[in-house]
Amino acid sequence: MKKPLLGFLFAMGCAAAGFYWGRLKRDEARRLEEAARAVPPPVVVSTATLEAPPDLPTEARSGDSVPRGLE
Repeated sequence: MKKPLLGFLFAMGCAAAGFYWGRLKRDEARRLEEAARAVPPPVVVSTATLEAPPDLPTEARSGDSVPRGLE
């Protein structure tokens, strides 16, 4: 009688811990979602206003980690 009772109490304790842990995670997700909504969306910059990066000569790229055959 004692072993089944202890097993039942252990199972109930695990269920209660899982319930409260899940509730904590849901609250955290809700809080993070509200914080994400409060942040303004990013501003998209037109690519026409950006300068193109300068092209490097092949000699300057000799120290790259890319093997010669894969360039």
